[in-house]
Amino acid sequence: MGHVRIVRGAGRGPTVLSSYDAALAAASVHDYNLIRVSSVLPANTTVDFVGVAPDLGPVGGKLTVVEARETVRVAPDEDDDSDDTDGYTDDGDGGVPADDADRRPINDADRRRIKDADRPTDDGTGAEAERASACVGLGWAQAHNGRGIIYEATGPDPERVHRRIERGLRAGCSLRDLSPARSDRVVLATDGVTTRVERERDSRTADAGALDPPSSDIRGAGDGAIEAEYVTAVVLGVYGESGPIL
Repeated sequence: MGHVRIVRGAGRGPTVLSSYDAALAAASVHDYNLIRVSSVLPANTTVDFVGVAPDLGPVGGKLTVVEARETVRVAPDEDDDSDDTDGYTDDGDGGVPADDADRRPINDADRRRIKDADRPTDDGTGAEAERASACVGLGWAQAHNGRGIIYEATGPDPERVHRRIERGLRAGCSLRDLSPARSDRVVLATDGVTTRVERERDSRTADAGALDPPSSDIRGAGDGAIEAEYVTAVVLGVYGESGPIL
């Protein structure tokens, strides 16, 4: 019987790719070479939400995954004129199949909509401005024999992600004449300070709390200044355990 583990993570870094690496580390899959597949579940497969991956084999092995990924910039650096496109953000529709052709680089429109994480509001209260959030999710639906699909989605807020997953699962099951006997979903939202994970199965928060910054948190030496910083959220469906890549 096959086993798919659903894991999630959120991370921060000075570049898109470093924040993605930190998110994978939070999910404990950063030491594997990820092989992305198109979201189909074979018969006799069990799917479990585990949060953080257990030991899945030797470092450097290949690991088969379905991935939902989103990156936002939360502390723009006005002096940064680099074209940082070393990571990608989903187009928001998710999909089955999922491949890198459906992903696009962060562009100027994305940058304009992301707010400065530490800029105060103008209402005189001293409250912080709303932070940009990275929101991602995976949903899965299975027949009685375990056959099914996983659908990945991103969006501007958890509610939108939930709706996109629901529509995608419905369409994917219809396409395959699949009558789901069970379904579930996990949606993660983070602004780099707080992280919230929601399960649709019981419509309650599975876990919520502060995102612990990594030891390489993006702080200036001695003055506490925040440099250009990105936040990435990931939810992955991990198929089995790792295998040799060489």
